[in-house]
Amino acid sequence: MADLWNIFTDLDYALSVVEMANDVYRAYPGPDALIGLKIPPPNVKKASATRARHAATIGAVELPPVEPETIFSIAARTKQAQDVQWAVLTLLAIDATFREEVARKSPPMAAQLARELPARFERYIMGKPPNIAAMTPHEAVLDFTLSIQTAFSTITETASV
Repeated sequence: MADLWNIFTDLDYALSVVEMANDVYRAYPGPDALIGLKIPPPNVKKASATRARHAATIGAVELPPVEPETIFSIAARTKQAQDVQWAVLTLLAIDATFREEVARKSPPMAAQLARELPARFERYIMGKPPNIAAMTPHEAVLDFTLSIQTAFSTITETASV
């Protein structure tokens, strides 16, 4: 596992991390994963449901099943730096084990930055009333990479003194 700097600067390493996350987070969590409630099926009589289904499919184009995409699958497919950085940022925010491994390998100031990421990620996505607006993924990546650069430049300056 690399430190925070290498994860955001080495595209090949970041892609390997994203592909690993894509394998882990590929499965659809189901309709009750976020809210904890199962939605009951609509109360429809069997006969009318069959007739309605038949009527609805006349002339319809056959469609393959939809594979739900995640930021990890998008980043693995496009290999664009911005997508890969957003995927790594997301992984750091949602996976505590990965976040701790990265924090352990990073210098103290960068480790603190990694550990504070879930709260920061929430602020990126939702904003914070009254005056902090939500950010786009592009703005969030720029903000976080600037924080990483500041943390590591401070570490470099301290080491050279």
